[in-house]
Amino acid sequence: MCFTKQQLWTVAAVIFGLVTLLHALRLANNWAAQIGPYVIPIWFSWIAVAVAAYLAYEFWKHSGEKPAKKGRK
Repeated sequence: MCFTKQQLWTVAAVIFGLVTLLHALRLANNWAAQIGPYVIPIWFSWIAVAVAAYLAYEFWKHSGEKPAKKGRK
């Protein structure tokens, strides 16, 4: 299966949008997160929301771009 660049940008935007949503839900509901023996502090989700939301926005912006035309200048 072959994807276009625009489709890949869209998939990446959706994934990062879901990550943003999950971290926002964690903040709103004060959910605990743990990876093995390590407890992830709640402040980490504030950073994750900001970074993931920015990446989702940037990927979404790129998903709507028209491909550059080759040839004539």
